[in-house]
Amino acid sequence: LYDLVTQTYPVNLTFENENITPDQIFRVDIWISDAGATIETDDYGDNKLISVNYTISMLANCFEKIEDTVACDGFCADRSSQSEIVPVSYKSLSKIAEKTFTFDKTHDTEKTDIREILDTGITFNITEKTIKDGVLNIKGNMDIEVLTRTDSGISSVDFGGEFDESINIEEGNTVADITLKAVEVNSNVYGGENISVRALVHVRADVYTSPAVNVLASFTADDNATPADGAIRFYYPEKAETAWSVAKKYRKNPKKLMDDNRNVFETDGTLKDSAAFIAVL
Repeated sequence: LYDLVTQTYPVNLTFENENITPDQIFRVDIWISDAGATIETDDYGDNKLISVNYTISMLANCFEKIEDTVACDGFCADRSSQSEIVPVSYKSLSKIAEKTFTFDKTHDTEKTDIREILDTGITFNITEKTIKDGVLNIKGNMDIEVLTRTDSGISSVDFGGEFDESINIEEGNTVADITLKAVEVNSNVYGGENISVRALVHVRADVYTSPAVNVLASFTADDNATPADGAIRFYYPEKAETAWSVAKKYRKNPKKLMDDNRNVFETDGTLKDSAAFIAVL
């Protein structure tokens, strides 16, 4: 390797899709999927121009809340029935937690002829992640590769370090994916042998909740119809009961029960604070 030439170019990408809405949570990744370089001559015929061609790929994950309807209970008005209800949990993206921290590392190369730092690369390896009291703690290693110019040519110096960081994710949440990236790196050499690296590291964690809903797993009904008792009753409900639970108890239509007791039920079927009794007609 004779020399290293670096140049930074800003990149601005726009992705259009009719399904993207402002209420979604976005996670975007960008990377170079293909690259190549050729040497070109300038107007004087010297090889002083480098033409670089590359392809940039972008992956955008868009998360949004949706509503779906599932059966959570059932009964028959004209016959005895049995229903099995089980809780089912699902994973829902709550937010993307982010944090930046500064990492400092000094390494003695045991050399004396390092004249210049040409480039620095850092990779991360997470060895442990734990969640306690709404705090995500991550531990791991950094592999640091520094390209240097010495009196004898270009050489690479490899060393590492450890990190231990915490991110607040709120209690009850879980984390499925964690990424770390060095967004800014500064390297210096002192005395021809000591390399000092300071990196600004960005951490991103996908935070999920696991809510549970009761789902109707199975439903059976007797073959022979046994109509419910048609007598008029006045039922004194418990505070947690609903129009559905009372209708199921007496095998009545829940909507009719609410219509017959407009002063008892809220529009969602829960009891009003002033509810005293329910007329079961």
